[in-house]
Amino acid sequence: MNKELWDTRDNLTILVVEAHPDDATLFAGGTIAKLSAQGHRIVNLCTTYGEKGTLDPAMTREKMIEVEKRESQRAAEILGVKEIRYLEIPDGEVKAGLELRQCYTEVLRQVRPDLVFSFDPYNPYDPHADHQAVGRTIYEASYTSHFHLYFPEQIEQGLKPHLVTKYFGWNSLNPNTFVDIGDTLEIKTQALLAYESQMQMLLQETKQRVLRAGVSLPVLETMDWQDIYRMWISISAQETGKAAKLQYAEGFNGLNFNAMGVISELFNQDSSKKA
Repeated sequence: MNKELWDTRDNLTILVVEAHPDDATLFAGGTIAKLSAQGHRIVNLCTTYGEKGTLDPAMTREKMIEVEKRESQRAAEILGVKEIRYLEIPDGEVKAGLELRQCYTEVLRQVRPDLVFSFDPYNPYDPHADHQAVGRTIYEASYTSHFHLYFPEQIEQGLKPHLVTKYFGWNSLNPNTFVDIGDTLEIKTQALLAYESQMQMLLQETKQRVLRAGVSLPVLETMDWQDIYRMWISISAQETGKAAKLQYAEGFNGLNFNAMGVISELFNQDSSKKA
């Protein structure tokens, strides 16, 4: 991780923005747990409740919202996240654009984060439209939240412009920042397992796809669901870690917002070469 923004600074405020309550845990749970353990303030913003993530025909939207809120709050406790917010946009209906950017800008000016974590805005291949809308729009909002003439009504209501230092995008096709999560892998696993409704749904969906494809995977029937996810999380973290020569890692696309950030990185690279 960038030492100037991570290891040498105390009392950072980090805003974690997800489309659905389990996104951040899945893609960045080990990193969030590490940041929390280091004493930084973590604010988790769930754009939706993820209430459409069910294959149970008897399940209602209202009941799913209750389930998702309960599971997300339990996962936050495990990760050490003390602040969680919900935008309450309907699941599957997140739209990139001015209205969402206004909502995110307001949150940025309220929370005033040093760093923002969310989806990589430059990944065009994520199949979930909510993920793409969230990643693109929170990145845009983070880029402009310090300009007072953007959404000036927020300034008139007492909020102040806010400058975000850096953005870290998960689920990136080209990660340039890797975080060692060897000491927080088990915490990430426990937090993800707290989303029992979603993990069971994904497993059921996988079984249906395997059946439709005519493929035989006995492990899906014989192995406990929790053990399946433990194995999957471990293997995924190992694969990510290979690029950084770490046993277990999470990867991000670290994005600077201004010329000074780019110049600083180039200067650091040049200095390391000369050394």
